[in-house]
Amino acid sequence: LEREAVVDFETIDDTATSLAPVDYTAASASFTYDAANNRRCIDVFIENDDILEAQERFLGSLTTTDTAVILNPPETEVLINEDPNDSVTIGFEQTLYNVTEGADPFVELCAVLTEGTLERDAI
Repeated sequence: LEREAVVDFETIDDTATSLAPVDYTAASASFTYDAANNRRCIDVFIENDDILEAQERFLGSLTTTDTAVILNPPETEVLINEDPNDSVTIGFEQTLYNVTEGADPFVELCAVLTEGTLERDAI
């Protein structure tokens, strides 16, 4: 680079939010690039909440007013996965139930907890 380039960074809520209930802490910064500095990073804190949730996501976004700067890609996706130590596996006892019309008045389908523990409420 012959001159400095300035790029703004911010997080954008999607299914993960930076407002209550908090999944991560919002972050923003201005990054300055020059011949000696071509890599800039920011830490985004991920909240370890007490709610068992499906996978969630938020975005990291770059913007600039400098028309000579091409942002490629201008956004990145961050996926927050649930703590694997706070989940359970439940499945059917059998993968196939074979019944005969007229001979079997009903079929008993059994689902079994096979591993894991749950310590948090699910939403």
